[in-house]
Amino acid sequence: MGRLALFLTAAVTLLLPACSQMVAHGFDGMSISERGGQLYVDDVLVEHHREVEVALDAAQIGELSLSVPTGLINLEGAPGQQGHLILDVYTEIEGDGEVFMAGGKVKLRSTLRGKLIINGVRGSIPAGMSLDIDTGTGQVLLTALQDAETVEVDTGTGPVRLLNCKVGNLDVDSGTADIRLEGVHGALFDVDTGTGDVVLQDCHFDQLRGDTGTGDFLLTLSQIDSGRFNSGTGDVRLVDTIITHIRASLGTGDVISDMGSR
Repeated sequence: MGRLALFLTAAVTLLLPACSQMVAHGFDGMSISERGGQLYVDDVLVEHHREVEVALDAAQIGELSLSVPTGLINLEGAPGQQGHLILDVYTEIEGDGEVFMAGGKVKLRSTLRGKLIINGVRGSIPAGMSLDIDTGTGQVLLTALQDAETVEVDTGTGPVRLLNCKVGNLDVDSGTADIRLEGVHGALFDVDTGTGDVVLQDCHFDQLRGDTGTGDFLLTLSQIDSGRFNSGTGDVRLVDTIITHIRASLGTGDVISDMGSR
């Protein structure tokens, strides 16, 4: 999964009024930007917004792939094999845009040759469905996912939060965002972040592989069978947490525990 490239261009920002903002993204071959609270695709205003609902069937879709540049992704696990998505569709021409699925990826195409984008997703995910999520600056919130074999999240600056989820392999890649897990159980948690912190509360993983540039690891009321931590300047803080086997390579950071690690 390729990370959305996030570019903050100071020279462009200086040319805009103080109340304006421009955040540009490379996204599926398009240039996405926000100015004054409005969304632009290839420098064209996509001012028309509507919601489109899409049904999900776990028997037909093993892995669901979602990409948004700046909007929120908010998904909750659902029992059984059926779920649904509600997509925030933004278009240059009112009423334009056809949503379709291709290889498990949600896609959007114009029927009127206009610019358009999906920039927000919420909905319910059937038990057992894997997820591949790619976002630039938007928040990712995943709640009560059940028995997903793999969950992959790739974000630039958008924070990532998982609540009460049961997963197989969880892979989170972040540029500067914080990553927070509460009540998450799984086989493997593989996390890589530049400056963001990684926070776990009441979590249990067989393996944890963590890499940060300057971010800290904070584990509370958690249990890890095997943990490996790499950081340039961050600390590993363990509160009421047991890590059976731990390896830590920390530049200027420390491992700090109130119970001790073994």
